[in-house]
Amino acid sequence: MRAGYPPVALVVADAGPTALTNRQQAIGDLSAGCWRGQWCKVVRDYNDDGWREYDDSVPIVATTLDLLAERGPMGPVWWRYGRPGRHSLLDALDDPNNRAAYNQRQKAREKKARQEHRDWMRTLACADCGQVPKEESTWEYGPEGRQVEWARRPGGRCWTCHQEHEERLEREAEEQLEAARAANAALRPCWTCRGSIGGEEGSLLELRQEAGLDRLECPGCEQGRVAKDLGPLMLPSPTKRELIAVLVSAPDGPRWEERVLHAKLYPAKARRV
Repeated sequence: MRAGYPPVALVVADAGPTALTNRQQAIGDLSAGCWRGQWCKVVRDYNDDGWREYDDSVPIVATTLDLLAERGPMGPVWWRYGRPGRHSLLDALDDPNNRAAYNQRQKAREKKARQEHRDWMRTLACADCGQVPKEESTWEYGPEGRQVEWARRPGGRCWTCHQEHEERLEREAEEQLEAARAANAALRPCWTCRGSIGGEEGSLLELRQEAGLDRLECPGCEQGRVAKDLGPLMLPSPTKRELIAVLVSAPDGPRWEERVLHAKLYPAKARRV
């Protein structure tokens, strides 16, 4: 049994089609407060949709005498105020946009939202282990036991794989640094301080790769030279006699390769040794 008051059927006649339509519309406009029903919504559903309750309303259906004569009272001749189109009498008496209709729309919205969430979560799958998260961000225990918010990104990693990746990078950086220290310790010493050409161990300036052939000073001495505006340190260019002698015998003297390289890098003009 439907709620509300008994319905009212309106049959208009004795006018042309346009006048009859206008007459039905005018009656509907004037009686809107009686048939429209009360607008309701659920705030926690977080949408602008809602439905109408018809407990205190009077359903009004309207038609014309010509339509009744043509299709009969059970045919699609009735216009239910508040609902578009012509319907059979039983369909017209069904309350339009009621709570049941709203529930169907809300169910469809929730289903769509769940599917969109699943699709989005799949784009956040871990690049290393393939784990698909349930939420976009989670709270995890970071360094020193403090909680940090870990937000997933497309092509990113889960928290566990992220930690393992960071630890791996730290190990690789440490291994690279140790290899650079060993290589630089076996090279020529710093021209100025006579220490390792790679610089003081543990300093921010320490080289993390093997020193190039053109490097003569460690990073600390090089920075001190720049601070004093002394210009780059350069070795004496090979003399013509030395260049001729090296064609028939091994170079006589240390840092021959460095001297040749510096002569190419720094032309004779404006040289400052």
